[in-house]
Formats: sequence, C-alpha cells, structure tokens
Amino acid sequence: MMFRNKLPLCGLILIAYSPLLMAVTESDIWVPKRYTAAKNKLLSTAVEAERTTRCAQVIQGSLVVEKTTPQAYYFVVTCRDKNRKSYNLSYSYPVNGAEPILLNEQFVVAPEPVVIAAESAEPTISANRAWPLCIAALKKKTRTMLDVLMLENNPRPSDDGLARQVFDIPFDAKNPQGLLLKYQGHCEVDAEGELTLAISGRKS
Repeated sequence: MMFRNKLPLCGLILIAYSPLLMAVTESDIWVPKRYTAAKNKLLSTAVEAERTTRCAQVIQGSLVVEKTTPQAYYFVVTCRDKNRKSYNLSYSYPVNGAEPILLNEQFVVAPEPVVIAAESAEPTISANRAWPLCIAALKKKTRTMLDVLMLENNPRPSDDGLARQVFDIPFDAKNPQGLLLKYQGHCEVDAEGELTLAISGRKS
C-alpha cells in the first residue's frame, strides 16, 4: 500500500514542476535564417540563463550577427528579475562546443541617495536589443499566416539607448487562394522591454 501511494505523489510533483522545466520555447528565441544551425544552441543557452538565481523569466534570446565569428556564436539573453526589471546576459558559444560561456551580466546599479535638484538617469533601450524582441513578437503573431516573408536584419543597428524604440517592419504573406498580400508591423519597445505590436496593410 505504501508503494502505491508514492506514485501519485511523484506524478503531482512532476506536474507541478513541468511548466518551469518548459518555460523557454523556440518562440522566445531568434536567429537570422542563415544561422539556423545555431538555434538549438541558443535555446539551450536561454534555458541555462533562466536557471540562474537572478532570472525569473527569459524575455528573449537572440544571436548578434555583428559579434558572431566563424569560431563562436554571440548570444544575448534578456531576462526579467523578480522586480520585473529586465537585463542582459551575453554568451559566447563555440560553433563546435557543447556549452555556452557567460561573458557578461548586466547588473542593476544601486540607486543613488536622493539629492534635491539632481536628475536621475532615465532607463533606455538600444535598437540592437529591441529589434529581436519585435521580430520574435511578429513571428509569433503571424505564425498562422501562409508563406510569411519579412525583413529580419536590423535596418538601423545601434547600441545607443533611447527611452523607446520604434520599428516599422514590412512583410508579405499569402491568403489561402495564393494571392500575395502586403503588411506592415508597427512595433514599439520601451526601456523595460515591454512592447506593443500592431499589424496593418501596406500599399507597397
């Protein structure tokens, strides 16, 4: 009797923890088409990032083309901590390697003592960090469309921070009759990594 009672308990434990084990999915990561071979490595890197003590949730994992070499992929994983503040983890993953190497973790600077008339720095987000978030969100929103073809390379790469990044992303898709339709995704990302995305038709 004791042995039979343990099985349901184990099942309950697995059910309770299974969402945590599967928290990061392919919809949370992005690589350019020519780097498809790196997708599984990026996914495993994002899973490892979410297992760190500070990371409560992985928002996005992406491959940075400008910093990737023939020897190693350069991944950036954006996490959100328990205070809902987003930060980046940078990894190098050897092309022929079996595990990623953490290069840098963006730490939150402790708040300065309040001084009258002093101005605190406003949080910002760069185009290089915001663009993959928009692409991932657009892919998720268009996954039921047919033959979607969109611009995947960042049209204005930059590490300069702004309070909000705005992108208009043109893409094409086909209707069930095979007619080519033209769309545009309007994506805005704030300094906290929160985004809004709207899709509309375009003329050309």
